[in-house]
Amino acid sequence: MIACCVFDAYGTLFDVHSAASKFQSILGNHYSSVSALWRQKQLEYTWLRSLMGRYVPFDQITADSLEYSLQVFGFQDQSIKQRLLDAYKTLDCFQDVPSCLSQLKANGIHTAILSNGTLGSLKTLVDSANIADWFDQLISVSQVQIYKPHPSVYDLVIQKFGVPKENVAFVSSNSWDAIGAANFGFRVFWLNRNEKNVADVLPGEYSTISNLSQLSANILGG
Repeated sequence: MIACCVFDAYGTLFDVHSAASKFQSILGNHYSSVSALWRQKQLEYTWLRSLMGRYVPFDQITADSLEYSLQVFGFQDQSIKQRLLDAYKTLDCFQDVPSCLSQLKANGIHTAILSNGTLGSLKTLVDSANIADWFDQLISVSQVQIYKPHPSVYDLVIQKFGVPKENVAFVSSNSWDAIGAANFGFRVFWLNRNEKNVADVLPGEYSTISNLSQLSANILGG
């Protein structure tokens, strides 16, 4: 029986590309490419820093990866970088998030975010989206100073809630994150919002859903 439902934040609850989309007039035709490379390098830097043992907070990684992306596309104006970083603090929340959270809470399911993001950034995100009241816990990797998919990150959920692994549902739009949580022992749902996305070829058992309404049905329906 699921006692707790834990969500990844970036890309799962919040649209990571909504920041760059607000600056199409500045970034021009490159806005989607800048955003895609920004996200790609952001994730790569978390993995590389974890392997090197050179942890820095996710806010720094976000800034460094944006710096890289802007350089690739020839944007030198530092004011652009700062405006994009400011926009990243209040990313758009996906439309299916509030209804899913309200259903889970109404049925007595504990909810949490488990994210690479810093606690301060997570608080700003949920506050700006008006969904803070639906979470029992905001959990950041900063407590263990290593990034997903290291097992110690997923273990933070067990430490916070004191429930068996099999009673935790974990949701992520990143298949590598879903697979990491599956290997830890959670019941995992890969949120594949785009049918063109292909799952990473790595070991791990999980279910695939295309929206959060399907998550509610799976968890509450037993």
